[in-house]
Amino acid sequence: MSAAPVLTSLKNFKLEILKGPHQGEVFQFQKPVITAGRGDDNDLCLRNDPKVSRFHFEIKQEDGLLTIHNISQKNFLYVNGLKIQNAPLENNSRLQVGDTEFIFKLISVRLATAEMDQATVRISAANSAGPSNSQPTVASTVSYAVAIKTDPKPRPLNVAFPEQPSFQNQQQSYRPLPSASAGQSRVRFYSIVGAVLLVVGYLFLMPDTKKEKSTLRQSEAAFKEMAAAESNIQTIQKDQQKSGADTPQLQLALQHYLKGFRDYRQGQYGRSILSFQAALSFYPQHDLSKKYLVLARKRFDEIVKFNMNQGRLYKSKDNYRLCADAFSKVIVMLKDPSDPTYKEAKLYFDECSMKVQGRY
Repeated sequence: MSAAPVLTSLKNFKLEILKGPHQGEVFQFQKPVITAGRGDDNDLCLRNDPKVSRFHFEIKQEDGLLTIHNISQKNFLYVNGLKIQNAPLENNSRLQVGDTEFIFKLISVRLATAEMDQATVRISAANSAGPSNSQPTVASTVSYAVAIKTDPKPRPLNVAFPEQPSFQNQQQSYRPLPSASAGQSRVRFYSIVGAVLLVVGYLFLMPDTKKEKSTLRQSEAAFKEMAAAESNIQTIQKDQQKSGADTPQLQLALQHYLKGFRDYRQGQYGRSILSFQAALSFYPQHDLSKKYLVLARKRFDEIVKFNMNQGRLYKSKDNYRLCADAFSKVIVMLKDPSDPTYKEAKLYFDECSMKVQGRY
């Protein structure tokens, strides 16, 4: 007797965006083919990334294997840091198109297989031709093999019994007697299925609290920083009123400081540096301007260094379009042709731009 067929289904997977204009978004699919790109007709729409083609790539499922295909004629597709046209996908594969980076994750569905105890049925038939001390017996062994797919409702068992043997001289028909262990095996089988369904349901419904906690922490830190700044301003104003130091120069310094602090909170570190410098030119003893000037310069240098590293990385991978974009950001931020970093960024920018023009 052959085993029952195993039920199969499309794999369930998700794409989580790690970097880019759509950072933090998660897309889940269970389809044979999905497409992704900037166009609204795609299953995965990246309309906010201008460096993504209208139809950039597609993911296919065939015979349980997931593969990714680059369908763009001019833009690249990277899988685990390698530029590819077609490649198989595995769990935790990293993808990149334009400025958007994904992580591909399979959502595991656990299959439970219950093995039933063998039921042995013995059939005794009397010899119709005449009395005999020994009667012929036939032993038939039935093996149950059932493949279970995680389903909201349990499916009935499909058990096929072999045809009963026939004898030329047999005058009576015999039915197989049920085995005493069949009931216990069925109870054990349904217990296993119930436990698997509970585990799978818990995994799917378990909330992802890591992102919520990180967002709350960031908002709380920004709120505390704003409250501290406002408190410092009020303290300075009170001290000025008491000491009589409320001069026009100090008022101008305070205006520039407030402007610089707003730019600092919005990530405009270049403009905040100019505002803090202006505040110190009017009132050199302004301690808050000194403090945030140091912080703004530190953040500014970190961004310049990050873009330089990104540009070198894209250049080593022959992604000249992204390479030119990264070095152009450094040029715009520094604005000083005599700066050594500016010179290096300008040289690499010209090289990557020429290779982009030569390619297309």
